[in-house]
Parts: sequence; C-alpha cells; structure tokens
Amino acid sequence: PTTGSVQVPDPNGPTGGNTQGGSGGGAALGNDIFIFMAIFVALMLFWSMRRESKARKTQQAMLAAIKQGDQVVTSAGIHGKVHHLDGATVTLEIDTVRMTFDRTSIQRVVRDTETGQTA
Repeated sequence: PTTGSVQVPDPNGPTGGNTQGGSGGGAALGNDIFIFMAIFVALMLFWSMRRESKARKTQQAMLAAIKQGDQVVTSAGIHGKVHHLDGATVTLEIDTVRMTFDRTSIQRVVRDTETGQTA
C-alpha cells in the first residue's frame, strides 16, 4: 500500500477467471429441468389425445349399433324409444309424440339391466 495510489482488484479475482462464482454446472441443471418439463407436457398431451380418441371411438360404435326399439337418452336428457333411423337422423317416440334428432345427439343407450326391467 503506497500512499495516494488506488489499488484495482484483479479482474480474474481469487477464483482464477471463473465467472460463475464457483457454482459449477448450475446452467446444466436448469436446462435439464426444461427438458424434463417438455417431456412431461408431451406425455400429458399424448395421454389426453389418446383418451379422447378412445372415447370418440366408443361413442361412434354405440351410435352405429343403435337399432329400432332401443331406449335412448339424448344429450338434452330426453328419454325416448327409437322409432325410425336414417343416415344422420333418428326419430324418437316420446310418449305419443315422435321427434327427429341428429344421431350424434344420442348420449347413451339404456339397456334393460339399467332400468331394472326384465325381458
């Protein structure tokens, strides 16, 4: 220490030029987390799309298997008996009234075991 002079610290400092301050690999850990998050999101999207595809196939199979005389429930909650089937429409008999619906509005087919009736 001389009088009147200012000491400037060494830019490399005591770490020998390590600009991360001795953390050693912190950036690699951050990149790994992003990779794992991306893989996780991709797996969740795949699982969700597969589940939706399976449900759509089940619904299409149910709609294709509808026949005259089946008891059905529409998406609006209307219960009726299938009176007539066309390509894209179905005519339901509700009490004494016949109403025409899109085939896709059929939510489910009510089987005898669900209603407690025996054939």
